[in-house]
Amino acid sequence: MQHEASSKLLSRPAAAIELSSFCLFLAVLLVILLLDHLCFCLVTLFAVNAAIVPTIIELQNLKLLQLMLNSFTGKIPNAEASLPRLQVLQLWSNQLSGEIPNYLGTQSDLTILDLSMNNLSGKIPDELCHSGHLVTLGLFSNSLQGQIPRSLNTCKSLEAIHLRKNSSGNDEGIVELDMFSNLPNLRFLDLSYNGVSVSSSINSSYTWPNLQYLSLASCSLNEFPRFLKGSKHLMSLDLSDNKIHGQNPKWILNKGLDTLSYLNLSHNFLTHIERLPWENENT
Repeated sequence: MQHEASSKLLSRPAAAIELSSFCLFLAVLLVILLLDHLCFCLVTLFAVNAAIVPTIIELQNLKLLQLMLNSFTGKIPNAEASLPRLQVLQLWSNQLSGEIPNYLGTQSDLTILDLSMNNLSGKIPDELCHSGHLVTLGLFSNSLQGQIPRSLNTCKSLEAIHLRKNSSGNDEGIVELDMFSNLPNLRFLDLSYNGVSVSSSINSSYTWPNLQYLSLASCSLNEFPRFLKGSKHLMSLDLSDNKIHGQNPKWILNKGLDTLSYLNLSHNFLTHIERLPWENENT
């Protein structure tokens, strides 16, 4: 009898399984909305094609909202003065569309904002760093266009910027790295595959002292970024699919980069690479 019951369960139509999943999701959501004092909300791995219920952003005490790895559709609910205590918002890997609401940048306690792997469009809002406490900004694999706001340079708390696979740049299709030059805590920067040219003409004396991960693949670079001279904590460097000619400069061999464990220089026009002295590198 037990084997027969298991067989019946396995033979249930996919629609019935999806309905059960949807009912479970609704039950979870109902409980969430009934808890006015809820501080943390994690809903993940539900295969549900539904919009985010606007009521959820009216929870005044919510500090952490994680709805990633679902199939949420539609726009991110837009409401001023919502989620006043929010610290973490992770909506990555859904099917969200529309523009990024401006109010997300005014959340005074927000430290982590990750909207990656969706179908978001429009520009990155200028207001995104107005709170001044943002540590992680994840927007990769969307359809964002237009300029990367220079206001990011005023957010000294930023440690990680993930903008890979969008179409962000200025009107000439150029991203100037000096817009990030005022971020002393920057550890992670990924601008790869944005369909734009990255300008690395920063003052050669400037460095990101805490930079650990830099990815500028397919950014039309024609030389090694000089600011790397002083990046003594760099662990991963991807400059692949660019237009770098000649041989690697001598300064890139200095012992200050001995923390490097990943280096990708493929699909360039290099003619000679000196022996790399680093103990940890994987090329």
